[in-house]
Amino acid sequence: MSSLGHQNIPPHRPGKRAWYIKGAIVIVGLGVVVAAHPVWLSQAARFLVIEETLRPADIIVVFGGYVGMKHAAGLYHQGYSSRLLIPFRPTREWIFGFLPDPVSLIREQAESLGVPVEHLILHRTPRRQLPEAWAQGIKAALHPQSVTSAIVVGRPFQMRRLALLFDKVFSDAGVKLTYSPAPPEAEELSIHNWWTKRDGLITVQNEYLLLLLRVLQYRVGILRERVVEQE
Repeated sequence: MSSLGHQNIPPHRPGKRAWYIKGAIVIVGLGVVVAAHPVWLSQAARFLVIEETLRPADIIVVFGGYVGMKHAAGLYHQGYSSRLLIPFRPTREWIFGFLPDPVSLIREQAESLGVPVEHLILHRTPRRQLPEAWAQGIKAALHPQSVTSAIVVGRPFQMRRLALLFDKVFSDAGVKLTYSPAPPEAEELSIHNWWTKRDGLITVQNEYLLLLLRVLQYRVGILRERVVEQE
């Protein structure tokens, strides 16, 4: 047999030209990502802001402090509902030497926005409570009101997380939920350039972290339920 058959053939290695081509592709790809960042960053924020077609409902459930209250008042005046359920937590924060009363504050805000106090239903919640227990409490508060439909109002970027929580808790309640976020401009933010402001970066980043945590909690809960069923 010829000695040529036993020669070790060196592995093929890409030449400099191939490396240049690959490097150029990477650079062009990064350039496209950077150039298109307004598009995908806008979509990232838009995903958090659930906005559905509204119809008149039995009640408006208000979250998001004054931002949510102002948006809910607008819906009230447009005739979407004549009742507002407003959950609140007792406060322990002293301001200028006195302890503010959240009930009085909510009533003052409502009256300043043209919503009569008699159209408010205030629901006190514990200061510290797990999200699902908190939502269950709101569900229980709606039960005596004979509610079959509700509009859920909140801050714009928290709506996806609220919807994930409330859809799960209200799945067996027979209540049709519709979500209506306050406009991002109410918090001096915009879907189209939120990343240019520090508050926008913090808000969107925190919402995605909280949303991821909520999804993981539900996944773990589902796995636990399946294990219990198998046992």
